[in-house]
Order: sequence, then C-alpha cells, then structure tokens
Amino acid sequence: MQFCQMRESIPQSSSGHPVAPVLWDKIRLSLMYWDFARRIKKSLGCTGITTFKLGEQWTFYHDLYHVEVACLERIQIGPHQVSGIHGINATAFHDAPLVEEYEAYFDEARVAVHEWFTRPSIFTTLKLIHWLVWFALRGINSFAVLIRHWRSLQRAPQGFQVTAREILLKRLQAQNLDKHRESEGN
Repeated sequence: MQFCQMRESIPQSSSGHPVAPVLWDKIRLSLMYWDFARRIKKSLGCTGITTFKLGEQWTFYHDLYHVEVACLERIQIGPHQVSGIHGINATAFHDAPLVEEYEAYFDEARVAVHEWFTRPSIFTTLKLIHWLVWFALRGINSFAVLIRHWRSLQRAPQGFQVTAREILLKRLQAQNLDKHRESEGN
C-alpha cells in the first residue's frame, strides 16, 4: 500500500519533469535500508549515531569519541602514531584545513577500540572484530594495539571525558560564530 502511495507522489525535478520512477524506487529503497540499518545498530548498542545537545549545539556521540581519544596519548598503530583526529581533515576537530598525517582509517580504528573499552556492547564488539581483522590484513599486531590503548587509558588524566566534552563544545561554538560572521558579511 505504501509503495503505491509513494509511486503516485513521484517528485518533480527542477525542470518540472517527473524523476524517473526507477530512480525514485532506488532512492526510496535506500532510505528504507538506511533506517532499518540504523534501528539494527541501535538495538545492538551503537551510540555513535545518536545525537546529543552540547551547549546550544546538537552533535553526534561519535565526534565526542574522537575528541576523547585525542585527549589520550598517541599510540602506535602500524607505522603511525595515531591520535584520533590527525588523519581527519574536519572543521569539527581543526581550526584550519590540515594535511592528514595518516589515513583516516587509523583514527576510526582507534575510536572503535576506545568505544569497546569504554562502552562495551554487542555492536562495539562486532566493530572491534572488524578492525582487528583489518589490522591483521595489514600486518599490524591487533593485540599490541589493544594493549597500547588500554595503557593510554590507564595513564589518562582524571576526568579526560569531561575535558573532551568541553573541547568539543568550544569547537562547535567557534564554528557557529564563524558561520554567523560569514552570514553577516553576505
């Protein structure tokens, strides 16, 4: 029944012509799949896709996890000293565009390890297994990575997670101020 209703309301392109029904069906199916996958992830314990309000800003927990990892000491993963944010060229983490020190995959892998240690769930365990296999396929000792991250957590300053929230809040406020200044200039 929904399919028929959606077929009848095929959107119009900017030129006024209907979007091809096959394309519309593909878009609708991909949106349904995305929603289904999101619900499955949440039911398995995924928190990274959840948003929360930090100050006046909404952000994803996943971004907070990157900042938490950046508050820890860097660890060696393969040939790189991974921080959690220096492989990602994103304004949420840096004031200006930067040249990435290594591939962003290494930051994502470290965040997955961090999530598994700090927020264990079925989802984070499956995610960790994925990254451990990824390490092994690249000749990186997976267990050494786990041990290094565990040690960095043990040496972390008291309240580093609170500090990470404060850092992310300041970054988001600075971004909003920049956007506000740009909109006033136009």
